[in-house]
Amino acid sequence: MKKIKIFSGIGLLIFLLGAFIFWHKIFLWFYAREQVLGGKYVYVNSYANHQNVAYMLQREGIIADAEHFIDLSELKHYTAKHVVAGKYKIEPFFTHNDVINTLRAGRGVLPVAVTFNNVRNFEELAGKVSKQIESDSLSLIRALRDPHQQKKYGLSQSTFMAMFVPDTYSFSWNTSAEEFIARMNREYKKFWSDYRLERAKKIGLNPIQVTTLASIVKAEQEVHADEQPIIAGLYINRLHKRMKLQSDPTVKYAVGNFGLRRILNEHLQHNHPYNTYRNYGLPPGPINVPEKHIIDAVLNPKTHNYIYMCASPGYSGKHLFASSFIDHQKNARSYQQWLNQQKIIR
Repeated sequence: MKKIKIFSGIGLLIFLLGAFIFWHKIFLWFYAREQVLGGKYVYVNSYANHQNVAYMLQREGIIADAEHFIDLSELKHYTAKHVVAGKYKIEPFFTHNDVINTLRAGRGVLPVAVTFNNVRNFEELAGKVSKQIESDSLSLIRALRDPHQQKKYGLSQSTFMAMFVPDTYSFSWNTSAEEFIARMNREYKKFWSDYRLERAKKIGLNPIQVTTLASIVKAEQEVHADEQPIIAGLYINRLHKRMKLQSDPTVKYAVGNFGLRRILNEHLQHNHPYNTYRNYGLPPGPINVPEKHIIDAVLNPKTHNYIYMCASPGYSGKHLFASSFIDHQKNARSYQQWLNQQKIIR
């Protein structure tokens, strides 16, 4: 009698367990057909599992219950090894089932548009790019400053920045720092077409030198693009005459103060390889990351006799150009007087 009761109890437990599994599957079947809150983009990390994905979807308000989503995921074999990283769009008409099918197959992975411009150094480049791909800024900075990475592409700490040409590029969201750099190298090679290489040769510079000069032109004039070929021609004239470039932006770079409004003698005497008031020729590398149109302005400089330039009085952002030192002195005095009137000391 006692054995019968035990077997009956076990049978009941098996029945209840079977009933629970049956009704749980029925529940998940209906749950799978419920719509989610769509119309959103989501980002699945490279090292995420299906549970991480579920809680991310819950945080984004796309699903209400992560635990139920996990159960459904496992039922549909969307587990850790099937998670495909990337950017996805959860459409407004999607059900839970659609979400899992999309994420599991990786068929909805979308590219991301990565844009960077107005960049002065590796830190600014990493800061902008890290907001658009999975790789964080620290990983990017570490890779950008890695001598082995630089040497891999035949460049150095000074010249590596020349490899990054500002534009909008299509990337996978889960791009690593090393993959980003490799892609930029391919884009750099594409940018330097036979035509541009020929133009560089014509003005007596190589691509790194062109980009370095373009970075100076960018620092001198970003607002009025019509002046950029004139400034490029002026510096090329000085290079051909074996004159020091005497570029104020290189002094600001050398002293580490880009906000200087007034360059003083103490700044001009600063002993630094980028100070073109002390050193002949171009600095060792770019002082920022110049845009394509500025590089092209250097490759297509204006032909003239100017070898001097000075900021124009006022807030126009324009320059005064001169072919003789006497005329330059007149322009410089005019600008200095304006600075004094405005009480601009530094």
